[in-house]
Amino acid sequence: MAAPITATEKRKLSKPLIIVIILILLVSTVVFGYLALRGKEFFDITKLFNKSEEQTILLNEFVVNLKSDSNKKSYLKLQIALMYNDKKDGAIIESNVNKIRDTIINNLLDKTSADIIDEDNIHNLKEELKKDINLALNDELIKDIYITDLVIQWLEVWKWVYQAI
Repeated sequence: MAAPITATEKRKLSKPLIIVIILILLVSTVVFGYLALRGKEFFDITKLFNKSEEQTILLNEFVVNLKSDSNKKSYLKLQIALMYNDKKDGAIIESNVNKIRDTIINNLLDKTSADIIDEDNIHNLKEELKKDINLALNDELIKDIYITDLVIQWLEVWKWVYQAI
């Protein structure tokens, strides 16, 4: 007859057996979960926070002559980013970038350096550009305009009159 199993031998056998059972349950849960849930689309919590996806297009820089103030010539170097919400709008904006640049240049050519230099005037310029661009695109695609680079240079023009002696 076989010798009876003592309590310490039962513990030695039960620890590895419990570990094996836990591993089998864990692996089977992972495999079952993968098979049951593959191909399913889950709720994306970031959609709660990103109600509208803001996108921007950075336009190449503009260098224009501003309207002259008496004997001063002014040059403006400007870089603009256009903000829009929908990716479809981005394709429309990119296909009309030449029309947008033309609208911006024509708007800037009517400005003097004094029209641009003040902070309130910059806000007004941005609103005016946004309105004109949306009008040129026949839709409210542009939601905001960001000025990423702005330099104004003034040159004094002196007219010398030479008299013949």
